[in-house]
Amino acid sequence: MAFSKRLSIDNTTLTKEISAVGDNVAIKTVSFCNTEDTHSIKVDLFINNTDEDFYIIKNVDLPAGATIEIDMLKTTFNSSEDSLRVKIQAGSGGTFSADILTTEII
Repeated sequence: MAFSKRLSIDNTTLTKEISAVGDNVAIKTVSFCNTEDTHSIKVDLFINNTDEDFYIIKNVDLPAGATIEIDMLKTTFNSSEDSLRVKIQAGSGGTFSADILTTEII
């Protein structure tokens, strides 16, 4: 999958790839917005290198309507060797939806 600057995740997708191995992008930030009106969600952001996951954030509870931004400049993510993935789970309710935005270093 090619690098995606904008993603939407809902009940049909738990884990999604933001950047695949070989995309060769320098990601500056990743923002998560809980687009649910009443339910919290749980967010994981992790680097995958073959069969290993390395978590940047794990099980972060994001209240309804809230946004969190992760500074990727402080990580060791290398898009020529690793993939960057997100996992969203339902928090306080049975449903979830979120928007994910990334910015690149140009």
